[in-house]
Amino acid sequence: MDAELERLNSEIVTIVNIILNPTTSSNDRKVAHEFFEGFKETSPYCAKCGFSLIARSNPPAVRHCAYQLIEHYIKLHWNNINDDEKVWIKNSIMETLASGIGPVNEEELHIKDAACKIVVEIIKREWPQQWTSLMEELDRLCRLGDTQVELVLLIFSQKYLIKKKFNIKGTETMINYRLSKVTLDTLCAFVDWVHIDHIKSGPLIPTLCRLLGCPDIRLDAIKCLRDVVDRKVFSFIQ
Repeated sequence: MDAELERLNSEIVTIVNIILNPTTSSNDRKVAHEFFEGFKETSPYCAKCGFSLIARSNPPAVRHCAYQLIEHYIKLHWNNINDDEKVWIKNSIMETLASGIGPVNEEELHIKDAACKIVVEIIKREWPQQWTSLMEELDRLCRLGDTQVELVLLIFSQKYLIKKKFNIKGTETMINYRLSKVTLDTLCAFVDWVHIDHIKSGPLIPTLCRLLGCPDIRLDAIKCLRDVVDRKVFSFIQ
């Protein structure tokens, strides 16, 4: 890590601590907020600092702010950065989903959601034309374990439900529908073997309930929920 990046990381951690400290004065908190927002808007180090600070060794608040830095950088600068940096960001977040997120029953939901939002933002800008291997990469993620299956579900449900909310029609919406349907089919197999405690403690059931409001995939969501209920009843019988 170069000296400048290390210095900026230290400053960001300090700023986050100032903002969250209940004893911080209103003026100091305002100054800290202004620094953080200014850094997000102007610094070319946003993504680099973000990926440096999302490590599980850091406190959740620091990690969440780090993900915000990456997401904002993508939204603000994606069309202006070179292809090498785009590939680095894409590969870095996929590596994070593969090995940088805690177990499904331990990692905080807001961290998992923040990580998945980054993938969704890249998908909006790169898929399918520039990110032709997306489906293969997500398939490999699912094979790593229940944590990654949950993350892939979060990625799909954000993208599909956003399209439905704004009633966006056309080829892209149909593709999102098919991806969501394939994911639900995968989950039906997933709920057969994963420990019931992971299902109950994660966002799987609330997400499936949200999908009940989508007529296109309601039956698939019901099938998955039915399998969850069967698992739960069986666990009580045992």
